[in-house]
Amino acid sequence: MAKTAVEQWDTTAANNTEINSIPIDGAVTTPSQVDNIVRELMAQVAAQLGEMNFKGADIASAGTTNLATATGWYIDVTGTTTITAFGTVAAGKLFIIRFTGALTLTHNATSLILPGAANITTAAGDVAFMMSLGSGNWRCVSFMRAAGLPTIGPNSSTDNTIPRFNGTAGAIQTSGVTIDDSDLLTAANIVISNSAPSLNIGSSGTTVTAQIVRNSSVGATNISGGSSSGLGGNISLFGETHGTSAGDISLRSGTTTRLQWDQSAGDWILTGNLTVSGTITVG
Repeated sequence: MAKTAVEQWDTTAANNTEINSIPIDGAVTTPSQVDNIVRELMAQVAAQLGEMNFKGADIASAGTTNLATATGWYIDVTGTTTITAFGTVAAGKLFIIRFTGALTLTHNATSLILPGAANITTAAGDVAFMMSLGSGNWRCVSFMRAAGLPTIGPNSSTDNTIPRFNGTAGAIQTSGVTIDDSDLLTAANIVISNSAPSLNIGSSGTTVTAQIVRNSSVGATNISGGSSSGLGGNISLFGETHGTSAGDISLRSGTTTRLQWDQSAGDWILTGNLTVSGTITVG
């Protein structure tokens, strides 16, 4: 392959037998070719220095946004087309890329390694440091947001989703936990597991108004002292429009109801024996 750029030169002098197809051979090189060799050397060195010290021309985003065509080490990538590759460049070469719009960088464990092993959605002004690993493979060694903290993009586009981490690979995974703009925490299950579990709201000496809300009128909330909702002593609180038990309260042992408030009848219903120690006053 013709050596048309400095990075194609060989560190073994004897292997540099041509430059841009001009032979470097005392037996065959003509005087005019010597002139051309010098000119080509000057051009390639100038181009290399230009790439090292100057901003290159903009490159439009594409599936393969080919950095081999970059005219500088610092470039703007324009457009909003999803990027899955950056072309083939000599290993070790570093580019600083500023994105001018919103596009997706698609993570690949071999060819486009991104922080957190997750896709990144860019915004105007975001900057990525991309290092070639050779053979068309790339690693993003740093990604900086134009505003806010560096973002590595969880595998979810759901607004307000809290990411969770893969404990083996450190990758970010989708979670079902969200915190909205009013600081409302939503999750399918919240489990406190500890030798001395506790839930503290507020601090000593303060007056706190707090709520634990299911945020659904048709469901039921279960508070269990066991390892699941159907084990140990537990309480079921039914929503105001629940299909069969609207507004009811059930105190259960396992899955058996022992005491229930029937909202529709206005009655407490006791199942089992009642043992009284002390005085019962009715009225």
